[in-house]
Amino acid sequence: MKTTTIAAVQMLNQVGGAAINAKRTCTWMERAHKAGASLVIFPECNLTGYTTGNPESAAISLSDDAVCAVESCARELGISVGFGLIESCASDADGTSSEEASEQLGAMRPFATYVVFVGRAAQQQTNDAPGHATACDRLVYRKTHLGQRESSFAAGDALPVQNIGGIQVGVQLCWESHIPDIAATLRHQGCQLLLTPYAMGMDAGSRLTSWSRYLPARAFDNGIYVVACNALFAKDDGSITGGGTACWKPNGELLGSYTQSDEHMALFSIEGPLPREHAQKNMREISYFDRRRPELYRTH
Repeated sequence: MKTTTIAAVQMLNQVGGAAINAKRTCTWMERAHKAGASLVIFPECNLTGYTTGNPESAAISLSDDAVCAVESCARELGISVGFGLIESCASDADGTSSEEASEQLGAMRPFATYVVFVGRAAQQQTNDAPGHATACDRLVYRKTHLGQRESSFAAGDALPVQNIGGIQVGVQLCWESHIPDIAATLRHQGCQLLLTPYAMGMDAGSRLTSWSRYLPARAFDNGIYVVACNALFAKDDGSITGGGTACWKPNGELLGSYTQSDEHMALFSIEGPLPREHAQKNMREISYFDRRRPELYRTH
């Protein structure tokens, strides 16, 4: 796996304020580029804000001006970006409409969507031509497992992995990280880097304590890097809660973290080889995922 620097940003956003959020997202992207990052990731629904009360009121399409602004910024800077939004029924990059997907699921509700867009420099590494976003430029993930308070959303039905600047990237959103089958399915498709964007109001220190109970296992069991970042939320009294960023190495060790509830950008440098890529001469180097016997496992 190639060496790269990832910027994980925790930022405030405005529910329903996609244009404002896009401008602030681009400002952080510029800072990440200056800091040497080739991939910058943002929390769940950072572009629209996250809400479960009436998410349709904040929903935008993948062709919205705010989405185009963020992707244009990525092209200009030559970096890749991961960002989240509440997605309304509109055509996506692969030609399948989310309206059609919603109808298949028996509902016309918005999705909690996460996009990883390949910037120009990354396109050159993956032999993609610059221009308007296509299926080759974007990983589009629609949250597949919804929480108890997310009944106003529709669930996606795909777990994609895509080459982003020479690294195979997958996504699971927020509480989905508790479900090991998601990470294992992504790893089966070649995932090397798992992004876990969050939108939860827990303070950053408590967030890391909670993550530490399960995200190291997602990394260690699958021999992959895991990067998490959580959104910030403004309380009625003007104080800020939420936040937290962290990265775990393929052996489950914590590479780095940030546990304050303020706007911040953390940088993580990841590099190979992954367990699957070296000789595995002893138990410390073993790729546990590759020693599985799937034929023995029941489907629950």
